[in-house]
Amino acid sequence: YWVGRTAQRIGEPAALDELRAAADGSADLIAAALAVAELEREAGLQQEALARVQKVLEKKPTHLRARLWRAYLTADQEAPDAALTGLDAIAKDLE
Repeated sequence: YWVGRTAQRIGEPAALDELRAAADGSADLIAAALAVAELEREAGLQQEALARVQKVLEKKPTHLRARLWRAYLTADQEAPDAALTGLDAIAKDLE
């Protein structure tokens, strides 16, 4: 995971492969899975990113970063009021 994250930070093209290996190697590495989702989104792989985030949320439905990523990745698929309602629910959980 750290090798992939470091590669991501310095702009190495191998970062996605390194992080995928970490995420796919251990289902418990949620940070790696979300880092892959971020890179997939940046590469235009929106559905793959969303599927990866959904997989995280199946394991940990209250995971804050995953919930925020899902809201971000689906924001243009929902009516504005529905998107705001989802964000309000996340905010209430933080109180």
